[in-house]
Amino acid sequence: MVALASILTMRHLVARDESVPPASTTVSVLPNRNVTPGAVRAASLEQVCAVAQEEVVKDVSPSQRERVFAEYGIPAAQRGDYEVDYLITPGLGGNDDIRNLWPEPYHTATWNAHVKDALEERLHEMVCSHQLDLAAAQKAIATDWIVAYQKYVRAVPAKG
Repeated sequence: MVALASILTMRHLVARDESVPPASTTVSVLPNRNVTPGAVRAASLEQVCAVAQEEVVKDVSPSQRERVFAEYGIPAAQRGDYEVDYLITPGLGGNDDIRNLWPEPYHTATWNAHVKDALEERLHEMVCSHQLDLAAAQKAIATDWIVAYQKYVRAVPAKG
């Protein structure tokens, strides 16, 4: 069962609605699902687990960053407050597709880029130790990463 679920075909978790305008300049701690539904690449469990999650660092190209900021309506003066990040991390089979990128806030009080990083590491650990199916981890983080954090890490992030 793990082998079947872990070999994925390129797919988008939610179809993008092109009729919806870009998000406003107030970006939520959750991505706009019409703009960023998440996208994965074909990857086996072995490929995903071959490298530790924290070692899977993929830079977002400057052109992709600009496109993400434009789609979310974030002016240049505010861009330093965000990390253009993968909704589904490459360490869980996330793709470089624009529909998997969003401006994740750094400085929101509770739910921010640093907290999501902890979730990504935990999900990678669970997938690679066969505690969680890869497709289930991808769906959880793409659907609502805060709910996934509360389920797989803890109810509220530690203050730090």
